[in-house]
Amino acid sequence: MLLPAFVGTLASFAPGVLAGAGILILAVALLARGLPVEAAPADSAGPKSSPALVSWLLGVVAGGVLALWVNFFPAPEVAIVGLGVAIAASFAMTRWLWGNDARANKQVHLYLLWFPLLVFMHYLPFAAVLPAWPAYQLGETRIFQARVLYKGGSHRMGACKSSIELDTEGLFFRWRICLPEAQWHALKKGDAVVVTTASSWLEDYVLHVAPEAGAAAR
Repeated sequence: MLLPAFVGTLASFAPGVLAGAGILILAVALLARGLPVEAAPADSAGPKSSPALVSWLLGVVAGGVLALWVNFFPAPEVAIVGLGVAIAASFAMTRWLWGNDARANKQVHLYLLWFPLLVFMHYLPFAAVLPAWPAYQLGETRIFQARVLYKGGSHRMGACKSSIELDTEGLFFRWRICLPEAQWHALKKGDAVVVTTASSWLEDYVLHVAPEAGAAAR
């Protein structure tokens, strides 16, 4: 039951079909061969899943799905810390999996592939989802103008169904934002918009996007 959600979430992160298919195949292979289970009792009909492993998997899936919907853009320092925590968590998880796998020494290549995949899975929850709440609560309201470069959505599992890409003046990158239908429906490519954010030392959490004329009228 968990495998489709896990693989679908990973595939939804990928920008292209080939990359998504590659991640899907890699995830299936690693999950099928690399995840250990506890020894089953003699009277059991099958293997017994590890509660810790299932809890971790649920947490990773939840964090990945939330990351698609949280419009938070971390400061470079926050992103670096998030990456460091993701690497540490991935190393700890790899060590735990290695210690519980009697065939680990024969499957070194799987763990070499498994580690960067874990870092990829852990990064967004630590760099975007967790810092988003304090940024939303502590940030000061900031309003600025931008322009819609792209409007669209996705039918991929767990992906944002209504998103826009903004060319934000004065920033070094473009923002790809997942919007509620009420905000998204009124926008089109090329529109000038007014963006409201909660800005703090953690960086910007997007609160609202509105057409420039409508925002000025209010």
